[in-house]
Amino acid sequence: MLTSLSWICWTSPKSVLAQQLGSGLSGLGLFAFGLDWATISSYLGSPLASPWFATANVAVVYVFVAYILAPICYWLNVFNAKTFTIYSQDLFSSTGQEYNISLI
Repeated sequence: MLTSLSWICWTSPKSVLAQQLGSGLSGLGLFAFGLDWATISSYLGSPLASPWFATANVAVVYVFVAYILAPICYWLNVFNAKTFTIYSQDLFSSTGQEYNISLI
């Protein structure tokens, strides 16, 4: 089922940078449009009400860390970050290869 559209990936399907920025599965998901109602309204149904300034503070810090600081640290190779993907649910060894879990 189609739950989101990443137009950055569609405009440049062979660009690694476009995939790192636009892909929601293996990248940052910048400028992707959510089509699933659960995704769109996930924050609206929160039972805990918070003041607007607290919500704004969390939003500003999130945007700064997730969309400004993390990509800068990745592309400057801080802590040898380019060995790994920006976003993945897999486990990796120190060389960037996928970790063989069956060895444990």
